[in-house]
Amino acid sequence: MKTTKILFVFLILWLNVIWIYRIVSINKSAYRETAYYEMNESFRFMDVEVKALEAHIYTPDEFEEKVGGVIGDKKDDDSMKIICMKLNIKNVSGRTISWDKLFSNETGLGFSSADKLWCGAYWPFYTANITIVPGEAFEDGEELDVWISTSMNKEAGFSRKTWENPTGREYYYVLETYPNAQKIKLKFD
Repeated sequence: MKTTKILFVFLILWLNVIWIYRIVSINKSAYRETAYYEMNESFRFMDVEVKALEAHIYTPDEFEEKVGGVIGDKKDDDSMKIICMKLNIKNVSGRTISWDKLFSNETGLGFSSADKLWCGAYWPFYTANITIVPGEAFEDGEELDVWISTSMNKEAGFSRKTWENPTGREYYYVLETYPNAQKIKLKFD
């Protein structure tokens, strides 16, 4: 009886080792390198061709003046900045894409710093009044310029030096993280 219990425990341990090995080997085989794209470089993402045209970091007042977006939750210019990017998106899917699908899937996840100390999901409400969608849906071959933006808040852990010159740091726009990460390296005008 005692030998049976020992064999049973040994069998359970052995199965756990095999199971852990299997999980580790699957995770290692799924690893992919991140694809990085430069500004003005066209590439395919899901059903669209994407090209980042310009990127800026503005104070809220500058953003409203230069881009035309509306900041509803505006703070003073010293504690809030707006990071934004203009994308050219072309439907290359061979079919019509709904606007909901376009803006929920093909416009990516958001911004991040290269050191990953800061990131923010894009906030479509800042640019809702300037991204005009033509027609009922995004037709095959149609192109659209879209502004993507989010706020950067001083309280998010920026050092004084970085906050005074935020464009001195590297930033990316992250389109996808899994299974193949895709990022656009932002170059500020």
